[in-house]
Amino acid sequence: MKWTTRMILICLLISGVCPLAMIEQLPNVTAAALGQNVTLPCHLKVSNDTITKKPVPYWDHEKDPKEVWPDPSERYQNRVSLLSQDPQSLDKSIRLKHVQWEDAGKYQCTVSVVMQQQGIFRVWGNETELLVYGEISLRTIGLNNSRLQCEVNVSRHPGFALSVSYNDQILKSAPGVNSTSELYETLSQTVSLRSHQNYECSLSFDGKLVSSRVHEDQDEEEHPQPWFLHGGLILAKLVVLLVVTTVMLRNR
Repeated sequence: MKWTTRMILICLLISGVCPLAMIEQLPNVTAAALGQNVTLPCHLKVSNDTITKKPVPYWDHEKDPKEVWPDPSERYQNRVSLLSQDPQSLDKSIRLKHVQWEDAGKYQCTVSVVMQQQGIFRVWGNETELLVYGEISLRTIGLNNSRLQCEVNVSRHPGFALSVSYNDQILKSAPGVNSTSELYETLSQTVSLRSHQNYECSLSFDGKLVSSRVHEDQDEEEHPQPWFLHGGLILAKLVVLLVVTTVMLRNR
């Protein structure tokens, strides 16, 4: 259940029904690029009761038995920091640096609070799931490079979708493809190339664009196919050989 400040105030009117403090971890799911930094949200909501000591946050990962914060395990060493450096701040979000495939999963924020009337207690957040995606790969395949293949690795989640388009028209959208890795799956799509067209491969999550890459078609007249180059070189060698032979015969 998602709590808001208005809901907290309503709860306070009904004594004993709602807690005097709660945590919001929104959004519930966030996607981050491999190797980049990401912010995991944690916002403490309190009533009018006075906090007598600074709130102490704790962060855990569902796959890591040790804490992410304040005592990071070896995998998180030197990669985690609080977003706010103010000890009294109610924002206990963390910044995770250099995101890795192993970082994907659910993170829960809990905060130890000391209040004037309520005393000391701990509040649990509703978890935020971190998903990771890699760099989009584009390459031409097939006879005379007549097809374009677009691929990207992503954390296993139905919210990811890969599409290929040209002139703002979507050609195809790809579902997940099985991968041998336990950490990610591969989204892949292959389309036929049309001459003089620019193609865009786009990765979206829950309908929102998170990454894209453009393939620009090259003009064949300005960039000849390799067999034209080879044929030209062979012809040049034959002409040189013919000239040398002619000169040698005349000098006899």
